[in-house]
Amino acid sequence: MGSPTIYTCKKCEYTATVSGGWDVGFIAIIATMHCQDCDELFDVSIGFTPGASAQQVEEARKETWECPQCKTGGLERWYDGYPCPRCDGEMDKEESGLMWD
Repeated sequence: MGSPTIYTCKKCEYTATVSGGWDVGFIAIIATMHCQDCDELFDVSIGFTPGASAQQVEEARKETWECPQCKTGGLERWYDGYPCPRCDGEMDKEESGLMWD
């Protein structure tokens, strides 16, 4: 099961609940992305585990690599330890206690 983390900027207080890089669940492999147009962080599916069914793979392939906020595709990978996407401030992290997949 994957587990997202809550990232909060110490400077501007921007908050995002994302995996902070790569994460793997029972079915999906995801990566955290940064939208260069609106400076949002979010996770996208980038692959599948051997346990994924054909139907699950087909449904996930319908997803596009676009920002859910502004619907553009100017994306780059973002990892735990990178600065805030909005102000380059330091990001604090806290376990969310959530699990996905």
